[in-house]
Amino acid sequence: MSQTQAAKRFGVTQPRVSDLMRGKINLFPLDALVNMAVAIIEVPDENKPVGPRRASAKVVGSSGQISLGKEYAGQQVLLEEREPGVWLLRTAPVIPENEAWLHTAAARQDLQEVLAWAQVNPSQESSPDELFSQ
Repeated sequence: MSQTQAAKRFGVTQPRVSDLMRGKINLFPLDALVNMAVAIIEVPDENKPVGPRRASAKVVGSSGQISLGKEYAGQQVLLEEREPGVWLLRTAPVIPENEAWLHTAAARQDLQEVLAWAQVNPSQESSPDELFSQ
């Protein structure tokens, strides 16, 4: 396999593969080395759609943060501990507790009633001064 082919498979540039081939592993974070090792082990399946990797190794920083990459910027994620030492991280819509009431059947019914009323009672121009004088 050429360095260009390896770079494509690893998701890095050819000069980075060259650094790796020259033994400069100190230039790579541990998660990048693990991801490249996994890419070597995985046998590409022609029937499998090519897309973002489904699994990768990440290092938890000293402040407890994990960097997932720019494609996840601004997204909310759920982190579940499936068993000791096994964590599942997935994107998910998250409803804040103080907004949960908006997603109830009663709120939906109230909203439908208000929208029906608004269709029967179109807005009209009014003067704030006249309204306050009443």
